[in-house]
Amino acid sequence: MKKVLFILMFCFANLSLAQEVEEEFLPIVIEDKEAYMSTKTGEYVYLEHAKTDPEQLRTTASGVVYNDISTHKVSKGETLSSIAKKHNLSIDQLKRDNKLTSNKLSLGQEIKIINRVLVTSSSPVISYSGDDTIIAKLRPGQSPSDYGSTTFKC
Repeated sequence: MKKVLFILMFCFANLSLAQEVEEEFLPIVIEDKEAYMSTKTGEYVYLEHAKTDPEQLRTTASGVVYNDISTHKVSKGETLSSIAKKHNLSIDQLKRDNKLTSNKLSLGQEIKIINRVLVTSSSPVISYSGDDTIIAKLRPGQSPSDYGSTTFKC
């Protein structure tokens, strides 16, 4: 019985370690500037709290991307093509973001406009030594977990 319990505990421990970390961006203030910090990578981006929806931030291999979402109300004579051109988006992107199956629009219809913006972010720092020397700096989009149990030395 002890053997079975040990095996079960070992399996559950490994499963919990293998799960992907859910990323959140927490509002912080750095040197009197509003910012958001990723709980996954430690990166932070300077964005005003009142004007930013943190759920629209995500870390990619290129850095932090912000989905700036607005709406466009279709006016007489507008087409999907003219709306896409006006907002510097592709027709395919507009159709995907709005789950449209055709190019047909209705007068007064609200179209979601999503501009994906790569936001300048910090390079996350794994830790500091006693004399404030950076032990390891990561590229934007990287997570300390990408390195497993590697030890960094100066």
